[in-house]
Amino acid sequence: MGYSYDLNGRSETLTIGCYGPGGIPLAEARDALHEAKRKIAAGISPAQEKARSKDQQKSAKSFDDWSSELELADQRVQFVGQGNQFLAYAAGLRSLAGGSIGDLADT
Repeated sequence: MGYSYDLNGRSETLTIGCYGPGGIPLAEARDALHEAKRKIAAGISPAQEKARSKDQQKSAKSFDDWSSELELADQRVQFVGQGNQFLAYAAGLRSLAGGSIGDLADT
């Protein structure tokens, strides 16, 4: 079901849903139409709102996206933790050797 209207000198059409099996019930379509007319009276374009909403949904990250990012962040934390452990181990060796490890590296 489509509803055509003029707003701010522009003709627009809002598609509310499809009719028939698998479509939205008539009562729901009427409610959506009344809401659209209310928005038009307030100077708001329901068609543009619907398009913005679809764009936001497309650009929103999925659970898989968030899960992958979290997994990568966890791997980074583990890598940094391992690096810190190595540095602490190397510092311990250096102190046991009385600083001679650093001196050997400079030669």
